[in-house]
Amino acid sequence: MKSTKSAPYILCSLMAVAPALSNASFDAAQTDRYTSVSLEPLPEQVSPILAVVNIQFSENVKTVGDAIFELLAGSGYRWDISVADNHRLMDLPLPMVSRELGPIRLRDALSALAGQSWVLKVDELTRTIHFNVLGQ
Repeated sequence: MKSTKSAPYILCSLMAVAPALSNASFDAAQTDRYTSVSLEPLPEQVSPILAVVNIQFSENVKTVGDAIFELLAGSGYRWDISVADNHRLMDLPLPMVSRELGPIRLRDALSALAGQSWVLKVDELTRTIHFNVLGQ
């Protein structure tokens, strides 16, 4: 019988300590009475290739190369077209099904534009991308 009487006291004690424990696991700033935000950068801020994009290409985008350049605009990345075979990819016609992408991660959008025969390579040091032919 003693343990059932002390249960409400234990529960109240845990409820009082729980908010302190939950805030101890991450660095946050309180912005309002009931709102706090994390002080850690989002994964896409650390690595913009992970950003979620939503794009509909304009009518003047005719090739895969045009689409990749438009997709990379403002991303912080550039396409290193000096890598062998990238000129072949650049000149391919853009399929109608690829004229609208998203919401999708930038990395996955680039891979979708290139197609299954190409492997996306990302150099985070210089923030450049290029594609290799699958199997090479």
